[in-house]
Amino acid sequence: MTGHSDARPLTDAAPGLGGYDGKDSFPFPSRAWDHIETIREAVLSTIVECSAPGDSFVFTNVLEAGDPGSEALFRRIEQVAASRGVGFFPVWLTCDVETLRQRKASPDRKQRFKDTDVTNIARYVQQFRVFEAPHPNALKLDTSVDTVEAIARRIIGHVQRVQDL
Repeated sequence: MTGHSDARPLTDAAPGLGGYDGKDSFPFPSRAWDHIETIREAVLSTIVECSAPGDSFVFTNVLEAGDPGSEALFRRIEQVAASRGVGFFPVWLTCDVETLRQRKASPDRKQRFKDTDVTNIARYVQQFRVFEAPHPNALKLDTSVDTVEAIARRIIGHVQRVQDL
């Protein structure tokens, strides 16, 4: 789904309650994931049941190839869009390693409960495979050199072009 609203403030509450520090070494309780799934489903159900037809939503996720939960989440968000009769526009964002290192080290990431652990970059580059699914509305962007504003304009332009077809 596309647009301006971001469901992250609701789902970000869970790491904030546990003192998450943005590091892989944080002892995030495994039981907490059950609650995160409950929160995520409540957000998605609320969108389907309560949002106005013109409302749009942006979901940001790190999805791993071969992980059934990643594919299930992708398909669930796709289903939410379909049930609302709106477009679904999956966007895969990438960047080079040095850009990733600079971004992860940025102090504002911790305030937004984002991963700030630069020690896990090598693992991501060498071992992590990003989940990808063929989709007619998909867009892949390398964000290494563009500003956030330029990337947003490219995504919005893509959505507008697809919708005009």
